[in-house]
Amino acid sequence: MTWLARFAEDTGLKVPDRMQAAKALTEVREEWEAGAAWLARFAEDATVDDYGRVWSAWQLALMDEYEEAAATMLTRFVEETTFNGEDRIWAAWGLAQLDGHREAGIEWLMRFARDPALSNKAGEQLARVDKDAYASLLISIMEDTTQTDFARALAAWNLSDADGHRQAGAAWLARFSGSTEPISPVEAFERVWKRSNYGAE
Repeated sequence: MTWLARFAEDTGLKVPDRMQAAKALTEVREEWEAGAAWLARFAEDATVDDYGRVWSAWQLALMDEYEEAAATMLTRFVEETTFNGEDRIWAAWGLAQLDGHREAGIEWLMRFARDPALSNKAGEQLARVDKDAYASLLISIMEDTTQTDFARALAAWNLSDADGHRQAGAAWLARFSGSTEPISPVEAFERVWKRSNYGAE
């Protein structure tokens, strides 16, 4: 047994260190299968924190032989409501990187981006994966009259920072601010923020 294998197996070590040893094993020609087995074990271990489980599954997904098995794990993690929200976002991002699972990953990121508690982090990852999908999501939020004024203005603010959509985002911000004069995106967003928090300009 190599030192890396011993480290992966040693319960006296911290779990993150054991996971790193397992990852390193996958890079050794004679040990890659053992490393993959350890990664799978960590990903399925409920005593490992959510981040560690998603991380292990993603490392497994980077190996062609285990990509589909890892995709199944990531799908389960992204659907698991007891998981930390940010770790579910990361699982969705991972899915979006895999052939045959890209659309599912993007759909989950769009769903998370509509959650006020997860919108910033999910939006960032969605923009990394598919800028057009991100812009489409922002536009749908801006046009949704059931959303709060602040949520719609925030979507417009983010759109004004997206390549190819800056003018449209700025125009929506001006509209939400109620300005009839030319106004900068910063000033327009500030007006909406003050109105949402204090009921006044």
